[in-house]
Amino acid sequence: MDLQCGVNLKTVIQNIKTAKSRMPKSTRFCAVVKANAYGMGDIKVSHAIADHVYMFAVARIAEAVRLRESGITKPILLFGICEDYKTAIAHNITVTCGSMKEMYAVAGASALGKLNVHIKVNTGMNRFGICTPWHLRNMLAYSQKFKNLNICGLYTHFSHEYTSQAGQVEVDKQLKRFAPYRAIMRRTCPHALVHAACSGTAHYRLAQFDMVRIGKAMYGGFEGYKTAVTIAAKIIAVQHLTKGQHVGYGGKFTATENMTAGIVSCGYAVAGFLLLGNKYEIYVDKKPCKILGAVCMDTMAIDISDIQNPQGKMAIISGDSAGSRITDFINQNGTSGATYLCTLGI
Repeated sequence: MDLQCGVNLKTVIQNIKTAKSRMPKSTRFCAVVKANAYGMGDIKVSHAIADHVYMFAVARIAEAVRLRESGITKPILLFGICEDYKTAIAHNITVTCGSMKEMYAVAGASALGKLNVHIKVNTGMNRFGICTPWHLRNMLAYSQKFKNLNICGLYTHFSHEYTSQAGQVEVDKQLKRFAPYRAIMRRTCPHALVHAACSGTAHYRLAQFDMVRIGKAMYGGFEGYKTAVTIAAKIIAVQHLTKGQHVGYGGKFTATENMTAGIVSCGYAVAGFLLLGNKYEIYVDKKPCKILGAVCMDTMAIDISDIQNPQGKMAIISGDSAGSRITDFINQNGTSGATYLCTLGI
């Protein structure tokens, strides 16, 4: 087989433990497994980590149902707008309410059975959520009229990571905006879970609250976590280049000296690696080999001038043991861990 890919579930569990070690013991862990667990396999990952998390989070009701039908019994939070409250009630899915219109809908649906709800606050992401404390007061007051409606959470989402000075400023602004909502919720629903931090803010004490939601960091998509994803592909051809020859689509690489190029059986048609070209190094025999030119559909060319007997060897595109970390890729390419993970196609 020319391409080998997989996720090391033991490393995922270790990453969860690493995250927990940086939180108060009382702070709960929510594993974000939306988008098929960032392409890693939601059912496989969720069952492997179920004993280490308090809650799972998904983006669509179909994802939540998949987990329930596979045997997941832990709480599941639906981030996105719920289009089927009957199904949510039947499968005990906690839904998000981000507007008064949605509150009317969940209240009506609660006639069918108990419905757990987390209220979403927009503090600067400007995607979903209520925008004033007045909305929260009205929603809480209205919800108390319905015995099957259980308001059990309040949350927001940060637009920036807490990894730069600019990011820290924006996170602190959002936390300041979130404060009055938290105060209202504590008075009205003192047992509700308050949460805000995700992978990019998970280590910031002021953002941790009752629960932290982590997705990409579980797989190594954030600094300080081990790469749990291995992508390896075989060198299927060797080309000997002379100075001045071009490589790949558009001739984006030109040899400045005589060199040897290895053709690796992996590209954006196989694993989505459109962004790798001309910037990144992958590893052969634990040696870094620069990618030459643009990634070409289902192959890429790498510099193997220093590799002995390269034909048929495996090139490690992603793998902690080889030194090819997800964070190395995102730092070199200016992308995000989530973008990287979701293009893998595992």
